[in-house]
Amino acid sequence: MIDDPAPPLADWHPLRPLTAEEIERASGLVRRAPQFEPPTRFVYVSLVEPPKTDVVATEGARPARLVKAVLRSPSRRATYEVVVSLDDEAVISWRHLPGAQPSLTPDELLTAEAAVRADPRWQ
Repeated sequence: MIDDPAPPLADWHPLRPLTAEEIERASGLVRRAPQFEPPTRFVYVSLVEPPKTDVVATEGARPARLVKAVLRSPSRRATYEVVVSLDDEAVISWRHLPGAQPSLTPDELLTAEAAVRADPRWQ
């Protein structure tokens, strides 16, 4: 595991990029959700930016730290958008995105390349 502690609260900013530890926590929450089934792939994980009004009006309180993950289930041929709360350690929403095709993952690109190279028509 990468040693990536969160900065001291005095240095905390709501738009600070996710740390490696936050990404691990968020992906763990997603993997433990009952809706998650292997071999679902994480396409990306990103910070859900709080509304500007929440950012400028912090006065000691900070906006919730939310993380969005886009997932692709090859077995179901489905794409999902999942939002988790790092503060509450909980899945906030799990939405199926009908017809959505996210970008390819590195594994998918390697699989496609291997299939093309193995095809005698391409050779």
